[in-house]
Amino acid sequence: MSLAKSSDPWLRNEVRRRMKTANPKFTGEPLFYPPNFMQLAWGDDWTERVIAGVNAQFRGTAAEIRPNFGGRNNQIYPNLFSLFAIDAVARGLKNDAGRVMYPEECELLISQGRLPGQGNVNHNLAGVLDFSGRHHSLAVRLYKQLPQDLQDLDRLPALLVGLGVRKQEREGFSLEFTFKDYSQLRTAKILNNAVGDLGFSSSDPELVRTGLPSVQVSHEHIDRILIAAEQKSPTGRNLGLNRLFVGTLQHLYGGCGLEESNYKYRVVCVSGGNALRYSGK
Repeated sequence: MSLAKSSDPWLRNEVRRRMKTANPKFTGEPLFYPPNFMQLAWGDDWTERVIAGVNAQFRGTAAEIRPNFGGRNNQIYPNLFSLFAIDAVARGLKNDAGRVMYPEECELLISQGRLPGQGNVNHNLAGVLDFSGRHHSLAVRLYKQLPQDLQDLDRLPALLVGLGVRKQEREGFSLEFTFKDYSQLRTAKILNNAVGDLGFSSSDPELVRTGLPSVQVSHEHIDRILIAAEQKSPTGRNLGLNRLFVGTLQHLYGGCGLEESNYKYRVVCVSGGNALRYSGK
């Protein structure tokens, strides 16, 4: 996994120290309430239905969900392709629909200390359409699928949630992303400023609204870090795709590969009005 390296070793050490005691507090009534949620795991009936639906469509591709990765536990380890495949299948389950957790829902659970595996595992959250140039052909094909009013380079970089996945016969990846009627492109200009380590506060209220911080803060207020891919000039020639996840210290990483995944990466689904249970695993 290729991440930007910090030019300030003190920053990383200081953030690690502060994260041990960080407990963000928000005053007043909450604007957002966490939905019912669960972490996907082998052996759970709802999870097994989702896996069956994904593998029926994508067996033999990067989106296939395999019950191995060393057998360390029974969790599901998604890359960006399987994450969005899970999302699409979960949304289509009759009488028991769900979807993958949005970044802002993840942040709300973090602030309440309720994110499954919080502090110990990574959680894949969204795609990033930017000017990194990575996976350029995939990025261009996705960009051309956007509704006309969203085909505006000034909207980038941006987070992508609720994408679809389909097979394709072109060179490179055997899969590509699609923009569905429920997909969202969320402009995230702060990713332009996050090459290296952008320090922010876990009390930033924008976190529970968009899933990303609003501002960089001074050293004495930093307890989390945002790391993004290096951005090139904002032209169509530099369109790129990356992956957003929240890491083991609740740092946010927005410059990672699409297929990378291992036993530390997890997926959390939330209900669409149904009572999905939290598995607690």
